[in-house]
Order: sequence, then structure tokens, then C-alpha cells
Amino acid sequence: MGPYCKLGEQNPFIPPPFMNDYITTIAAKLLTICENPEYAQQEAWWLLQHITNKTATQLITHHAPLTEQQYLALMDLVEQRIQGIPLQYLLQTVPFLDLTITVRPPILIPRPETEEWVHHLITMLHPQAKSPLKILDLCTGSGCIALALGRALPNATIVGIDKNPEAIALAEENKKNNNQKNVTFFCADICQPLPHSLQSHIIVSNPPYLSAEEYEILEPSVKNWEDKDALVGGHDGMLLYSTILQIAPELLLPLPNTDNHIPQVYLEIGPAQEHALPKAISQQNKFSHSIYKDISGKDRLFQLIYKP
Repeated sequence: MGPYCKLGEQNPFIPPPFMNDYITTIAAKLLTICENPEYAQQEAWWLLQHITNKTATQLITHHAPLTEQQYLALMDLVEQRIQGIPLQYLLQTVPFLDLTITVRPPILIPRPETEEWVHHLITMLHPQAKSPLKILDLCTGSGCIALALGRALPNATIVGIDKNPEAIALAEENKKNNNQKNVTFFCADICQPLPHSLQSHIIVSNPPYLSAEEYEILEPSVKNWEDKDALVGGHDGMLLYSTILQIAPELLLPLPNTDNHIPQVYLEIGPAQEHALPKAISQQNKFSHSIYKDISGKDRLFQLIYKP
């Protein structure tokens, strides 16, 4: 519980009289971990909403003080956050498009950059919304990509695979929590032969893409909590991309009711792949590619058109 008073200790619990007092107190403590006062205040609101199970509007309009139990639980979360535990793991869920995704260590936390390109992909596939698409999500992790595609494309069938049984268990939990019927998850290693039953019209992946060098300089809140195997793609960050480029031609089916100008493979990338991946694609000579830049102007998504 850290430096905060526990039940039965001398200093009595005296709750701040108004909600702003809670926010001010929490935000001041969070300044040791947050980049600026605005971030600290936002995190304070999220932690307070989590403990009370109320929206910010409800907290502001009702002015109800916390119970002693709530206050102690809140301060415990603040202490854990100060120690570097990612906020998302403390809140236990993150929003992802129309979904609420449960997260827990060490499974990779869904990022806004991933959410952005998945929205872009859904927009691209909108003309195919009534088609019985088969979509394969490699390295599915929490299942957020597969489930978001399943929600947006109800006539599609999505399969998500991951080599980590903990990830598959969490993805199944998220499937149940979001009541998504057209998504299936199972445990498999894409570096091993995959069954032909996984042949699909679209392949998507957010594979491990950090190089060993990039991993060493990661922030402790990432490096100390999230699964290294879900972050690092070999010494140069290219291990899983090379594998996907090799297996994709065997797994891709022709797109129904369309020409051959819609990309069939979508790969999230980081800085390590900006130059290495185009070179790998040109050497294989089975794909042409385009690049989707994220809202920050960074190369974020490789869109590959298969040339049989």
C-alpha cells in the first residue's frame, strides 16, 4: 500500500470534500510518472472512474465522497502507477474502436496506432462488407484486431492465431465479453507449417517488430511489463515479416467480387522495417506494396497486393 494509511492506523481517513480535491491530490502524485500536468490530471480521472465505476459526468454532478475502502484502493492504484505499472493494466481494459478490450500483463496492450490503421482497413473493405470474406489475423495477442474486423464485417469469418497460450486465453475472453460470434482463436506458431484450412482472402498482422537494439532503449513501463516475444522480431526486427512473406502466397485466396487491385496483406511496421521490408518485398517479387502513414506522418502499415 506504500506510504498511505491503512485501516486501523492512527491517522483517520478524511475524504476530500469535493471531486476536484481528489483529482488535484492524485494528479500531483502522478507528476512523477506523467509527462505533464495535463496527462497527470487525465490519468487521475481515469483511475477515479475505475474505482467508483462511474463516468466523469456522474462524478462531477453527484459530488459523493469516496468510501474509505474506495479511497485506499485508489491510493494503492496511484502508488502502483508511480512504480511504473502501465495505466492500461491498472484499468484492466482499453477501448478499441467499438470494442472494450480486457488487458493484463504480459499480453501486449493495444496501441492507438493499431486502432487507427484497423479503422483505415475497415473503410477500405467496406465495399466488400456483404461478401463472405475469410480474414486471418497473425500474432493476434489480445484479439483486438480480429474482433474489430469481426464487428465491422459481420458476414466475414475471422481467425486469429498466436503462439502464446496466455494470449489466446485472453482473446477468447475478449470474444466472449464483446459477444463476437464470427471470430475464432487458436494457438499456433506461424514459424511452423500452418494448415490449409487457414487459407483466407485477407491476412493482417501486427507482428513483433522491434529490433534487439530498439528493445534495449524501451521505456521501463513497456520493457518491464509487456511480453518481450510480442515486441522483438529477431535481432533486426524482420524475423516475422520474412516468415509472413513466405507463407502468404500459400494462404491467400482470390478476393471475391473484385479486381486484383485491393491489397490482401496488411502489416503494421515500426522504424526497423521502413527500409528493410521494401527490399525484402522486391527480392521476393510476389507482391507490390503501398504504405499507409499514421496521423503522426510515420510509415505505419504496409499494404501488399499479391501477384500470383
